[in-house]
Amino acid sequence: MSLKTQIRKENICKLLKIQIEKLKASTDKNDFDNIFDDIFRNLKNIYGENSQEVADVAYSENKGKLINILEGIIQQIELIGLPEPAIAEDKSINFTNNTNVHQTQNININLSTIINKEIPQGRIDDIKEILNSKENEKTKFQKVAEVIRTCGIEVTSSTLAKIITQLLGV
Repeated sequence: MSLKTQIRKENICKLLKIQIEKLKASTDKNDFDNIFDDIFRNLKNIYGENSQEVADVAYSENKGKLINILEGIIQQIELIGLPEPAIAEDKSINFTNNTNVHQTQNININLSTIINKEIPQGRIDDIKEILNSKENEKTKFQKVAEVIRTCGIEVTSSTLAKIITQLLGV
């Protein structure tokens, strides 16, 4: 392990330990929400937005559970090391289709078009309202997930199926 990686690992563990101490000292919901937002943002930078660690924190319901999760993450970093750097996500799907006449077509599938066609407009408006609110990221995440659940399995599976079939060129 390079010296730079070792220093980064130590600094991340130190940062998480400081955030645990802040959590332990927090006395009201606003303090907790602000500290939670900092933790959530830091873990997304370390692990990537779709990591299990970020999901675990997003669903932590209380201070004690969040502290346990952070202590586990610190142990994981100390024993195993840091994850590979997260790669930024692209919000569209790109693929190349080569035809028999040696002509190449680049096709961009705009996910928002598929989502807007499949999910009822009222639910889309609900999601936009949630995302534009001043609530913390955890609350937004949970509320958007609940709106998607209320769409039902038929709508969500149909939306996912359309995205996959478009991606595979079916």
